[in-house]
Formats: sequence, structure tokens, C-alpha cells
Amino acid sequence: MIFCGEGSVENGPTGVELNGFTHTRKAIDRPIERSFQSIYNWLEKGLRVNRDTHFLTVQTLVNRANEGAMWDLMTISNTAEWKFYIENALQHGWTPAILVRSYPIPPSAVLGEDDGTNRVEAVEDEHNVQEVQEQINEEEDNVQEMEENVNVEEVGGASSCRSR
Repeated sequence: MIFCGEGSVENGPTGVELNGFTHTRKAIDRPIERSFQSIYNWLEKGLRVNRDTHFLTVQTLVNRANEGAMWDLMTISNTAEWKFYIENALQHGWTPAILVRSYPIPPSAVLGEDDGTNRVEAVEDEHNVQEVQEQINEEEDNVQEMEENVNVEEVGGASSCRSR
């Protein structure tokens, strides 16, 4: 389940509730084999986010209770965290749930005047350029394969999940 759009995270008797968000049911083929970057790229493309002007935050719904349910959000920002989440979701029988939010990139970052925190860093030598291009090509292949293998069943209005 993917939750997105404008909404607020509420706390209920069993922890975090995402009822105010638009949601859609999508299955990711072989999620444990995917890198976080391929998931991120797939989300960007599926939600029609302009990567030049917006960035995404990705959080997953996890149960922090030993018994019963106490749901909380866990931020995912790399492949190790993604795999940790998927392994736990499979092990504990959780229905995978992702909260995706789109935010504008600050104007200084868009113009290249950021303090180095922009997600795209400068590449200094030709060897690194080639490595980066190979990684980009691999991730684009992964996203294309995921799009070909994904089962989609719309539950909510995906159009309201687009960037703000």
C-alpha cells in the first residue's frame, strides 16, 4: 500500500494512522532484490514527480510492539534500511505500507548554490563519471523491469499523490 498526497499523520490507539492520505495498492515484484534507489526512481516516475524541482521522503509503517500493535513510521533512505524493512515485514506478516511525500527543492539548491546537501553531488574525474553513468543505467533498467512486472490496483485517486 502506498500512501501519498497531502494529509497529516495521526496517532491513534494502535499508533500511527494514515487515514487522511490518498492511497493506492501496488505490488513490487521481488522487493527484497531491489535497491532503494530503484524503488525511489519507480516512485518518482509513478507519482510524476519532477526531480529537478521536488524530492521525495519515503517512510514505512512498522510495528514496534512485541505483542499487539503499535505502528510507527521509519524513514528509509538507503538500500540497507529498505532490505531491513522488507525482511521484517515478511517475517512478521505485515502488509507493506509506504508513506511518500513530495517537497520542493529549495531555490538555492535548484540553482546549484546549496551547501552540499543536494542529492546530486559533483563528480570530479572521468572514472567517477563512467561509474555514475553505469549506476544510472542499471537503476533505469531496474525501474523499467519493475514497471513491467508490477500489479496495479487503484484504491484511491493517484492523481492527488502528485507533487505539491
